[in-house]
Amino acid sequence: MTTLMVHLELGHANTSLLRAAGDLADQFNAGVMGIAVCQPLRVIYGDGYISDEVIQQDREELDKEISDAETEFRAVMGKRGGSREWRSTVTFGPLADYLADQARCADILITGVDRSGSIFDTSRHVDMGDLVMQLGRPVLIVPTEVEKVSFKRVLVAWKDTRESRRAVLDALPLLR
Repeated sequence: MTTLMVHLELGHANTSLLRAAGDLADQFNAGVMGIAVCQPLRVIYGDGYISDEVIQQDREELDKEISDAETEFRAVMGKRGGSREWRSTVTFGPLADYLADQARCADILITGVDRSGSIFDTSRHVDMGDLVMQLGRPVLIVPTEVEKVSFKRVLVAWKDTRESRRAVLDALPLLR
């Protein structure tokens, strides 16, 4: 593995996730790309009126959350060797689509457990099911507050299909 992509959740601390990704990057001598994505406030027009101030306030909040995530990424990853890159966007499309598109240049996507996800709020939370199905890359979901990822015990569930063979093949660098 030469490039790891780590997905940061906006509005929350991602330090543990970044440390775990950094440890893996050190282990594989890989570069790390940080990525964050969100959607703006969805405005539904009807009989009501939404002022420009509300839309502007939402945009400023998004910009601040993205800036905070980038600052945290650079602070945690800046102490480590290897290349570092940051990507972020505000999109009207599904968040999983953007992540899947960007992950084409990475060997694995590392993400955390969505701590405050809601089926009703898709503006800052990625639908993991959609992401995994679209990605075409291995995904490592790191539990919340894990400081170090350890592969001392590994369970491989098997079914003799091409998807299972591909999943194990993609996991070999981690299993070694």
